Amino acid sequence: MPIQELDKKKVGMFHTRLADFGYLDLHPYSQVEPAKRAAWTIEQLKKNLSAPQGTIFGHFRNGRLLGMAGARISTFDSEHFEKTMGRIGPIHLSPEAAEYDGKQLVLACMKHLLKYGCKFVDVRVPTADLKLIRSLLRTGFYLADTQVEYAFRFDKTELPKVEHQAELRLAVPDDRKQLLALTRDTFDGYIDRFHLDPFFDDAKATDMYVKWIGNSLTKLADAVLVAEIGMRIAGFLTLEVKHKQNKATDFRMAEGVLAGVAPWARGKGIYTSLLAECLPWFKERADVATVVTQVDNTAVQTAWANLGYRLVSGKHTFHWHTP
Repeated sequence: MPIQELDKKKVGMFHTRLADFGYLDLHPYSQVEPAKRAAWTIEQLKKNLSAPQGTIFGHFRNGRLLGMAGARISTFDSEHFEKTMGRIGPIHLSPEAAEYDGKQLVLACMKHLLKYGCKFVDVRVPTADLKLIRSLLRTGFYLADTQVEYAFRFDKTELPKVEHQAELRLAVPDDRKQLLALTRDTFDGYIDRFHLDPFFDDAKATDMYVKWIGNSLTKLADAVLVAEIGMRIAGFLTLEVKHKQNKATDFRMAEGVLAGVAPWARGKGIYTSLLAECLPWFKERADVATVVTQVDNTAVQTAWANLGYRLVSGKHTFHWHTP
């Protein structure tokens, strides 16, 4: 059969073939050996097998691997939005099969997720993977957002010097109430793929960010950096070290994930201060620090570029939902 459902053992057998695939996880980082990049991609695929209703499909032709894709139920999203939501990914196509666009893989994943009552499915792919993008559009997906990733390389860039207008420190448990309120104010009506999609309730989209910062304070993030003015928290940035990925690839990476600045504190350079102050913390734990935002968030990208961050990649997010 051209489309096969794969278990962990079968997926692991294709480690050497995946090393030659394009657009694998970490593809912008040449410092990561292709074999280790492939090994990490295999681990990301295998995560689907431990997720609710998760599976992995491989597409073969005459014994040749054309592509692989994972599919699963998104537990957090499903519980939060109170509807069954699925996710496809990672999905990778062989560069050797120039005519192969992955449509059959996408359809196999969709059939699997619909079997479990999914009302919504999302998938994220590199902006340069045009064949896969066309397949998603032909399968009924629509573009929800485009994200860009910037990286700060500590071996090539000096730490920036910034004059702060706020006190910067790591968050403590007593900051929780202020941070939850600040996050709600910051992300109410935020321009993102959930607020802009009529399939989702705006209030629930905002609540998702409130839960996110709450979880970051307890288990999700390694630390939360806050900026304080006159005993009031003016902004925050969650800091995460990619522990499992770093161990698998022998390349240390970390990310400034979720950030927010209180409406009353904007225009005071708070975000720039947070992005500069996190770098010494990251340098002790990583070789590269990354940040991600929507492509049209030009103000944030200007701040990153001024501090020494450089654009490394972009990804499109596609949505599908029942009529």
